[in-house]
Amino acid sequence: MTKINTLDIEIFFKTIKNPASKARTFRQMKSCFMSLFKSRIIEHNPFDLIKTIAEPKSESYTPKKDDLFGFFNYLKDAYYEMYLFSKFLSLTGLRKGEALTLTWNDINNESIMINKAWDRNSSKVQSVKTITSNRTVPLFPEIDSLLNEIKSLSNNIEVFSFIYKNAISSRFRIHRNKYGLKKLTLHSLRHYFATECLEAGIEKKSFKSGLDTAITKQLRTYIHT
Repeated sequence: MTKINTLDIEIFFKTIKNPASKARTFRQMKSCFMSLFKSRIIEHNPFDLIKTIAEPKSESYTPKKDDLFGFFNYLKDAYYEMYLFSKFLSLTGLRKGEALTLTWNDINNESIMINKAWDRNSSKVQSVKTITSNRTVPLFPEIDSLLNEIKSLSNNIEVFSFIYKNAISSRFRIHRNKYGLKKLTLHSLRHYFATECLEAGIEKKSFKSGLDTAITKQLRTYIHT
């Protein structure tokens, strides 16, 4: 390891053709070399001089309402806990990490307060990444019945205490593949929520900045069928 230099690493990355594989390998190797440097096994970190290789951006996918509701009906029988979590994301627009750390104190009759998120890499609850991520999200009317279903499985503190946090994405992929919606991700449900907001007459700049309480009343007049 002490003999590997920046040029060796650059040559190695030229052999990886797949952009996603290249980005993942870069992230993993950089972390390893950082640990080696901190442990003083190597005197210099060769990654300090290498430009970051970012993950390629994937095209956003927004499911059609009929397809999504068909999938929800499938999940309700196949994996009830995942159905509750997925339906919740589609009705709130929350990121999965934000939803996984919710407590019942974060939710009232009108809105949800977002101020923390689950970090899969550290397996810990962390503060949200940016100031704008701290926000209040208004609730669609039909979420009341969904919350009652969630409460029947939840403990008195965590909303999604029945979800194994670090496996949520992989288990979701298994079932969406079985159903046949291979482009659908948990993040797609956030795009679906945004589409529903637009159809309800909410301006894009409003929900992108956090859907603060100023538009709560307007949103709650929209019946999400």
